[in-house]
Amino acid sequence: MPQAAALQPAHPQSTVQSKQIFLQSEGDSVAAYLAMPVESRAAAGETRVGDAAIIVVHSRWGLDKWTKRRCDSLAAAGFTALAPDLYRSEVTEDFMTAHELERAVPQNRVRQDLVAAALYLRSNGAKKTGIVGWSMGGTFALRMASETKAIDACATNYGALITTEAALKNITVPVLGNYAAQDFGIDSADVATFRNTLKTLGKTADVKIYPNLAHAFASPESEAYSDREAKDAWQRTIFFFRRYLRP
Repeated sequence: MPQAAALQPAHPQSTVQSKQIFLQSEGDSVAAYLAMPVESRAAAGETRVGDAAIIVVHSRWGLDKWTKRRCDSLAAAGFTALAPDLYRSEVTEDFMTAHELERAVPQNRVRQDLVAAALYLRSNGAKKTGIVGWSMGGTFALRMASETKAIDACATNYGALITTEAALKNITVPVLGNYAAQDFGIDSADVATFRNTLKTLGKTADVKIYPNLAHAFASPESEAYSDREAKDAWQRTIFFFRRYLRP
């Protein structure tokens, strides 16, 4: 099995340390990017995560530099962040290639990988584990909240909605949603229904629809990027996890 790299500062004089690790997922060895606050450092050769950890689910582009920077930012905010490589080393900037990768990735394997990430965090000291994703990653994050008991809080950014009441009833953890009113694939009326159904079911949920924005507004590489709203969505995410993951 490949060996995990030693923890290294993400940047000179950084408060964040990062390394590549390998998760065991139904017999597969899955690479993952781990970022932690420096104060979480354990004895040499040992990994011990903090009390509050977050699984970061990459988008259709793969485990790219932007996703790793999100992990570093979460670590700078005091969380341990872990991003599994769902594509098995495939990363692209080409839209059509990304589309094909998203279509081809086995759904059950993704679920197994994310559960493996949660188990890794728990076994290394996490008391509570959240999950966050953007676009495809947001879709998988929300599914984890509905289909498993492996997490304690879920943040989805313009991920595909769960629309059936039966599936929404299965959600027992707080949910944060950041959506765009002009999303080409997710109708804002459906987002409003999603939000209202969660409220009717008595779920803890904070779902915001940003007016006049399109899909991927939080990604600097996207034509839809909006700096002010991207920062707002990120601040909401940090506040949400501080509220629901801190002991």
